[in-house]
Amino acid sequence: MYLCLLEMRDVNYSTPPESRESPTNASILLTSIQIFPSISPVLPMAIVKAFELRNKNKAELVKILDEQKQQLANIRVQKVAGGRSQEIGEARKNVARVLTVINQTQREQLRLFYQKKRFTPLDLRVKKTRAMRRALTPFEKSKKTVREQKKLAHFPLRKYAVKA
Repeated sequence: MYLCLLEMRDVNYSTPPESRESPTNASILLTSIQIFPSISPVLPMAIVKAFELRNKNKAELVKILDEQKQQLANIRVQKVAGGRSQEIGEARKNVARVLTVINQTQREQLRLFYQKKRFTPLDLRVKKTRAMRRALTPFEKSKKTVREQKKLAHFPLRKYAVKA
């Protein structure tokens, strides 16, 4: 409201109200920038797409994250002044999306790094269930003792059929 009143001061009142031009959002926005240069304007929110973020490198993602956090801070300032309350959720989700993509790509790189190593960190191991984690591996299951190997070699499975 305050910003609109500042804009209306320059209107020519010699013409009838119907023919006067009403200030557009752009002119109000420009006026607010001139009056409050420290507060950057919050334009309509653009939803950040995760698939677009995956193509970017770490430096670009950090830059986007800083921009999104700055935008969230601006919306919070404007909320205190009045309005813009529903856009806070959208801004927070944008920040969350960027952080998610950063974390996922980081973990993916770590998985590739530890793929050929003997041990992997606990947080990168497969979760499964406790029983499944403690179960024997297929290689361990197939191992036979020396005695069992001799028994299988000397007494193979007999194959025969009974004639009816």
